[in-house]
Amino acid sequence: MTYLLHVANAFYIVAFLVKDILWLRALSITGGVCMVTAYVARTPPMWDGAGWDALFVAINVVQIGLLVAARRPVRLTGDEQALYQATFRALTAREFKQLADRGIWQSMQTGTHFIEAGKELETVRVIASGEVEVCAGDRVLSRLGPGQFVGEMAFLSSEQPSVDVVAATDTRCLAWPAAALKQALTNDAELRAHVQTILGVDLARKLRAG
Repeated sequence: MTYLLHVANAFYIVAFLVKDILWLRALSITGGVCMVTAYVARTPPMWDGAGWDALFVAINVVQIGLLVAARRPVRLTGDEQALYQATFRALTAREFKQLADRGIWQSMQTGTHFIEAGKELETVRVIASGEVEVCAGDRVLSRLGPGQFVGEMAFLSSEQPSVDVVAATDTRCLAWPAAALKQALTNDAELRAHVQTILGVDLARKLRAG
């Protein structure tokens, strides 16, 4: 069974030459299985060597499972796909799906307050359909529609909102608790950078429109 050691090392060499990590792990598993077989077939068997190589094989099997899961096509719902195309293209579809899964979908009736001036921001929302009005007292400052955020200024500044935001029509939106979203972004620097860019673009667009 000595030849299996040579076969195993040949697989390891090829594994180090490939660029795709999935193939590297698959070839490493094949080499590891050859090594385990060679160690066990000896007289007496080399259980220590077989055990270590079996552990390496098991680790690579788990990592391949994770890689396959990460490469699986992302399925977005109709609302998610529309929001992704309108607002979140700076993220990958998988990153957006993970972010969307942290939120909840809400249907708000006409006249519902999204934000009240002087009250701490509890929820950040992005509009999927419908319109809202940004008001200062009885004066309507602007209207926001699909793909636009509600509450991003207070979220970014950590200050209390200075305006009211009210549903002008029946509105559907994706919402995140502000504290939970902030914590999620604190824990993921790359996602935080992307989301802050998206929020900044949306804010700049509103300022230009205003």
